[in-house]
Amino acid sequence: PRRARGLISPQNNNMFSSRPAASSLGRPAALVAQRRLSTASPLTCILEERRGPVGLITLNRPKALNALSPTLVRELVQEVKRFDADPEIGAIVVTGSGDKAFAAGADIKAMQPLSYMDMHKARLFGELDEL
Repeated sequence: PRRARGLISPQNNNMFSSRPAASSLGRPAALVAQRRLSTASPLTCILEERRGPVGLITLNRPKALNALSPTLVRELVQEVKRFDADPEIGAIVVTGSGDKAFAAGADIKAMQPLSYMDMHKARLFGELDEL
């Protein structure tokens, strides 16, 4: 069964604002230090962590403005499903690394060599339908 999700931000949750900021993005120093990659399968495009009842997923391709590549989308869906299955997680927050963009959209470089039919047949971002 699907659970309702809410957006948590520094403005509406004291869990974020009670710690000193580590960067210009306002992320707590302890948070930055505790980020880890999942041990189930190595993540290359996202970071994930748990902060109390909140699952935090960070798109981590700042040089590409966090553009959505097939690998990033696959990892994002995997981690959202994992957090959603955890009864101790009450909210899932997705954020982006870097200071220029949350996500620039689809990764055009990954799509460039593919024809329309290749992308259609491969359902390049079809995994997002599972969310």
